[in-house]
Amino acid sequence: MLILDGHSSHIDLNFLFTCKTVLNIALVFPPPYTTHILQPLDFTAFSPVKTCYWSQISQLAAINNAAPIKKSRFIQYYYQARQEGLTTKNILSGWRSAGL
Repeated sequence: MLILDGHSSHIDLNFLFTCKTVLNIALVFPPPYTTHILQPLDFTAFSPVKTCYWSQISQLAAINNAAPIKKSRFIQYYYQARQEGLTTKNILSGWRSAGL
């Protein structure tokens, strides 16, 4: 599952098609102004994913001074970051910290 805000950069047919049909990633677009409800996951679940993703991007940039990441490469790096950071333990910790 990939949770995206409604920013126009996320609405790209090739990106959406690749996520759904090639990688079997469920895309979730929460309603606007719901960050405060989803925030328990920001620190314990999403933060480790973001850290892992940026680590991969930094390594790539150090190797070849890469230009901005294309969406196809983003999917590859995000998938790996998600596998490492978005664990059941991290998700449960987020909900526990919110008292849910």
